[in-house]
Parts: sequence; C-alpha cells; structure tokens
Amino acid sequence: MTTAPDRRPARPIGLAVLNARFAWRGVVEAIALITAMLVFDRLFGSGHRFLGVEPHPFGIAVVLVAAQYGTAEAAATSIFATLALLAFNVPQQEFDQEHYAWLQGLVRDPLIWLSTSLIVGEITARARQRSREAAALAIRREGELGTMVQANTELVSRITVLETRMAGQQRTVTSIYEAARGLGPSRDAVLSGALALVRAATGATRASIFLLEGNVLAPVGGDGWSNGERSAPILADTACFQAIVGERRCLLVNNAADREILGNLGLLAGPLMTAEGAVKGALFVEAIPFTQLHLGAVAGFRSVCDWVGDGVEKAERYETAQQGRFLVEGSSLVSAAQADRVTGLCGRDQAGAFDEEAALLRRFVAFGFLDAIADPVA
Repeated sequence: MTTAPDRRPARPIGLAVLNARFAWRGVVEAIALITAMLVFDRLFGSGHRFLGVEPHPFGIAVVLVAAQYGTAEAAATSIFATLALLAFNVPQQEFDQEHYAWLQGLVRDPLIWLSTSLIVGEITARARQRSREAAALAIRREGELGTMVQANTELVSRITVLETRMAGQQRTVTSIYEAARGLGPSRDAVLSGALALVRAATGATRASIFLLEGNVLAPVGGDGWSNGERSAPILADTACFQAIVGERRCLLVNNAADREILGNLGLLAGPLMTAEGAVKGALFVEAIPFTQLHLGAVAGFRSVCDWVGDGVEKAERYETAQQGRFLVEGSSLVSAAQADRVTGLCGRDQAGAFDEEAALLRRFVAFGFLDAIADPVA
C-alpha cells in the first residue's frame, strides 16, 4: 500500500531558520549608515573614527536598528559598529594610564551599544508581539462578529418563516372553518366540500377524491384539473389500493417506500375512514407547493380524510333516511318515492279499480294539493 507524498512545506533548518527570522535588510542599512559616518569622518573629521566623541555616533545606528527590527539585528549592528571602531584603530595606552582604565575606555562604547540593542530590541519585540496579538484578536473578534451577524440574520429569517407559517396556519384554520360550513347533508355536497377542505388545510393546487365501489377506487371529483383531465380508477390488485384500503394508512412522497407505491398518482394519499374504521374511499393530492409540504399539512390532510369519511357515511345514512320520508323535507309535498310506492300498491292490489284514483293522487302530489293533510300525516 503506497501513501501519498507529504506536500507540506519543509521546515527550515540551520541557516534557513536564520534567514527566515533575521532581517538582513536592517543590518545592511546599519552598515551603510556607519560607512557613511566613516567617510564623513575621513573627509571632514580627524580620521580617528570619532574616538573621544560622547555619545559616539555609531550608537545612532544601533538604536535605529533595535527600534525598527529587533534584538538580533541590533546586536549584529553593535558588533559591526565595534569592528568599525576598533579595527586597526585601537588607541595606545598612555604612560601614566592604568591598564584597567585603558581597557574600560576601550570596551565602554561596545558594551553600551550591546546593552542598548538588548533593551531597546526586547521592548520592540514585546511591542510587536502585543501588536500581533491585538491584530489576531481583532481578526478573531471580526470573525466572531461576522458569525454573530450571520446567526442573527438566520434567526431573523427563521422568525420571519415562523411568523409567515403561523399566519398561514391561522388563515388555514379560518379557511377550514369556512369550507366546513359549505358541507351539505348530501353525499355530493360532502364530496365537493371535501375538495375545498383539502385546499384550505394543505394548500394543494390539485386534488382528487375516490369512492370505494366494490374492488375499485373510482374517481368522483377533482380540484385543479384542466378540462378533460381526470384521475384513473385504482384497481384492487395495485399496491396503492392495498396500502390505502387494506392497510388503512396514509402515503407520503417523502417516504421512499411510499414514493414507490404512489408512483405518479400523487404526493399525498389517505383513506376516507369512518369512526367505525370502515374505508369509504380515498383522497389524493397530486400537486402542492413545496413550501406547503410540511408536518402541519400532513396532519391537516389526515384530519380531512377522517372528516370526509365520516361525512360520506352520514350523508349516505341521511339519503337512506330521506328515501323513507312521506313528505319532502321543508315542504308539504309527498316525496316521489312515497308517490311511486302508493301507485305501485294501488296497481298491484287492484289493478283496474284504482287506476284513476292513483292518477288523481299523482296529480295532487304534483300540484301540492295535499297541504291540508300535511299536519295530520306528519
């Protein structure tokens, strides 16, 4: 097994470290300044390299380099200044001068330069270190500030989204109540109102409603479909029929398993169940805005399915009960079913004797002449 070559830059060693950390430019500038002083002394001075001048001019170069570049550069400058001062220019010891006094006068200026380079250089290094730390702190604070600004922006955007969602949910609740008011007692009214409920609860732009007819889910209504478009019936041998009718579960396109079952039938699907658990049909959502497909919409869709299932069950019971009424609801007219029943009885029991009476009774029903007997019959 081969490993990838290390592409990190090699760490400098030896003279490379010195070159990386040592400012040769400062030393060169100091050498140039000291050389200029020596030329000036040679042309316009005594030529003794400023011996006996207090303070010695070479100290200016040491102080400048120490303040500008640091300790190491200043120490190198002090060494060069010492060589420039004493090379082939050592003063002779006088006859009456003590040796230690002569030696002190010889090394005094070099020691002053070296100590100056150490003190001023360290002060400069500490100031630079503080400056670097302050710059790093400023960069870090700037990054933290940028992070805080970004977090605050995200927080504001999330608050805006939540406020928008809350307002949308409030409008949804209002729309649901308004749509629920439109649910009539008949099955057709329940089915048409169910589509309005789906649109109000989920924000769906296209939906279909199916009723269970034997072993087939037959489409009986749709919302958002173009002219001529309609959902196809769902047969019993399909996975979608078995999942909705057999397993009685809702299908959501976000679930991978449900997505395979739904195919191109829709994005949401659920059974229309009664309170007793009987399946009356199914409700499909074929198109919905992406921002509306959230947990609240799914919960609202399930509630609408249960609501519509109960509504269809009650509407069928209501229509069955209406078929047994003698009078039409809200009027004094005999219902058509009762009129047919009376006519059938008359025709079956006395086929020839009561034909005229049956015809007369039907005329009375048609023209509403049974108002006088409405109260006793009711």
